[in-house]
Amino acid sequence: MRYVNGKPVPTDPDLLKPTESATKYRNKKTNRYYRTIAGLMFLVLGGFLFVLLTQLGVAIGFIFLGLAILLGLIAILFDVVLKYDIGYAANEKPPEEDPTQAAREALIYDSMKDD
Repeated sequence: MRYVNGKPVPTDPDLLKPTESATKYRNKKTNRYYRTIAGLMFLVLGGFLFVLLTQLGVAIGFIFLGLAILLGLIAILFDVVLKYDIGYAANEKPPEEDPTQAAREALIYDSMKDD
């Protein structure tokens, strides 16, 4: 294992191949923020429907309230408590830094030093 700028750098040739573009990753933090707001809106709108339909004397308001609370709590549970993005594989993470970039730069630097 080599070190470049104090960080370990892989020297395996398979790891030195260029990786996929980072454009395929969405902004997870923004998506989590919007889904949390959507969960809260389900709770608020469900409350409004509950009040409206119970004022009209319709018992279906309780069903709307239950569904809204259930959907809202599921969205908040997944996004806030578990910090899990719905729609992503559990092990998929956005690339913070290309780990092979430093290795490629080190190889280029070494090849230039030999000249």
